[in-house]
Amino acid sequence: MPPASAIAASRPGERLNRRTPTPRRPRSAASAQPTLPRNLLTAAVTTAMTGGPGGPVDRQAWFQEQLDAPTAEQQLQLIARNARRLNDRAGHLLELVRATAARDSQIATLWHDINTERLARARTSAQRLAAKATLRTSVPEAATRCGR
Repeated sequence: MPPASAIAASRPGERLNRRTPTPRRPRSAASAQPTLPRNLLTAAVTTAMTGGPGGPVDRQAWFQEQLDAPTAEQQLQLIARNARRLNDRAGHLLELVRATAARDSQIATLWHDINTERLARARTSAQRLAAKATLRTSVPEAATRCGR
């Protein structure tokens, strides 16, 4: 009977570890660094949302342009334009992250971070918009009307 190391070396998909007679299994993608999927998705989402280099969304020229719009009407038009472009570029990828977040804690953290940043940008936009427009009602009054 041949030695165990020779038998192990002849099996498909297995390599012989020369230091011991026990063969090693080929490394699978699942055994790669656990942060790899989150890092790749983070980079892909950032690039898709921003449209290229230039830092985070809130530092992009197109985002600053809508904040600096001289009138509320122009700001709303720019918000709509920017949202449409961002969703065209990143919508499918964001949906992938959202759907995957339920099954992977790292992706769930990414999804949480994306939403936290989105809400911060929305607050900034709303504050700038409110400063340019006369509101018909106060925020507490509007919240009361909505049942909150």
